[in-house]
Order: sequence, then C-alpha cells, then structure tokens
Amino acid sequence: MMQFSEEEKKEILKHFGKPLSDLDYDDFIKQRKQLFLKYHPDVYQNLGNETVNQMMNEQFQKINILCDKLENHFTSKKSLVSEINILKENAAFSIDGLEIELLTSDKDLVYHLFGTQYRWLQRGEKFKIPETNAFIIIREDHLNRSVGFRQSVKMFLTFTENDSLEVIAAWLFLNIEKSVETLIINKEVQKMDFANILLALMRTSRRLLN
Repeated sequence: MMQFSEEEKKEILKHFGKPLSDLDYDDFIKQRKQLFLKYHPDVYQNLGNETVNQMMNEQFQKINILCDKLENHFTSKKSLVSEINILKENAAFSIDGLEIELLTSDKDLVYHLFGTQYRWLQRGEKFKIPETNAFIIIREDHLNRSVGFRQSVKMFLTFTENDSLEVIAAWLFLNIEKSVETLIINKEVQKMDFANILLALMRTSRRLLN
C-alpha cells in the first residue's frame, strides 16, 4: 500500500475529518466530491482577485495530488485483500525456518521484540510469539550497538497450520513499524505495513489442500 508522510497524514485528518487508519473508501469518495466543489478554481475566478485565484489554485492542486494518492492507496488495498482471499482458498500455511532479516538503527528493537535489551542474542536462541505456538530462532549472534549504528537482526520463523498468520503478522508489524528501516522476508524487501507482511508470509508458506 501507499506510504504517507506525517504531513500528509495531518492533511488527511484536516480535510477528511478522520485519520488515515479510520478512513474508508466510501467516506473518501464523498468527502473528495465536497472538497472539489469547495476548492475548485472556477468558484473563485469571478472574484477578479489574482492573489486569491493563485492561492486557491495552489490549494486545489495540493488536494488533488493528495486525493490521487489516496485513490491509489485504496486501489492497492483492495488488490491486496483480494490476493489474500485467493491465497486462503483450499490452502493451509506452515513453514519451518522462514528467513527474516531486520535492518535498524534503533538499539531498542531487540527489547521490543524479545525483551532482551542491552545483551547478546545468541545463535540458536528461541523465542515464542505470543498467542501462538509459532517461534523465532536467532540465525546469528547479535550484540546491540550504540545509538545510530545500523545493524542487522537475522532470524528464522517457524509456524504450523494451527497458528494464526494474522496474529504473527500483527506481532511482527507492531513491534518493528517504528524501529526497522528495512524488512527482508525470504530474501525479498517488503513494504512496512500489516497487509504486505501478511501477504509475504502467506506466499512463502502456502500449500494446497487435497
């Protein structure tokens, strides 16, 4: 899905009355129509004031760009949901040792994930993912570095068909979204949002049922 800056999120809240996380497609379409009626340059051209015309043109262009990005966001979101539903059909999901790598400059990441702040992670250490029987095994020894030093945390993820992929994806996303600069699953860089993480887990672990 599309990535929005903090400034864009503020503009969305300002113009649509809801944060991006609460805005659905129907509300977006309705409010976009009202915004276009309110800020369209034709509304102000008859005033004969060039300064006003220029100001409103600039505002309309900004809103138009933001609305185009939101349109792409909702289109992408629908596509992701559609693929997730297709992958779920007549399938189960399990994998032994899915490779995951996290690139970060946040020395507190290890604490957020495993509760082991300021110490080594040792190769072979095992951590259970809450609310599941899935688990993480550390791939390489890891020592937290000083603030600002970019580091890599490598791990294997194992889960069975009895584990909820949604819970696993949510746990990973919520613990890394503000700390990890790059997420790599199965040697492919992934976008940092819940739906894309879930989709990556599904693609790499899917097996068809007879």
